[in-house]
Amino acid sequence: MLLIWLFLRYSHIFCLSTCNAKIGSTATELAMKEQLLRGLNWLLVLDFFLVLASFGWLVVAVIGRSFALDLGLRLWYSLWDPLFLPAISLLIGGAILSGVAGWISRKLSVFRDG
Repeated sequence: MLLIWLFLRYSHIFCLSTCNAKIGSTATELAMKEQLLRGLNWLLVLDFFLVLASFGWLVVAVIGRSFALDLGLRLWYSLWDPLFLPAISLLIGGAILSGVAGWISRKLSVFRDG
């Protein structure tokens, strides 16, 4: 539900309703590519903060366990496989994909310009 709400709230980033150029033009293709990369980067930022918050939770839970306080370490362990591991994998894969896409974009612009 949260992802759907975020997508609907920030759908202008993905250029769903605000693109008014012709579909076949080069400018539109570049604008759509930029919108897609911007959306991917936005998703990676959200994912980064999820991974950062999970790491903070782990640190607090481990410190709490050393003081014999239950701060959700078992819950954190139970969420490792279904939530945190895919989030870390998405972050790494998205960062690599974003870097490769930017590198290819720069190389293609060099060929177009000169």
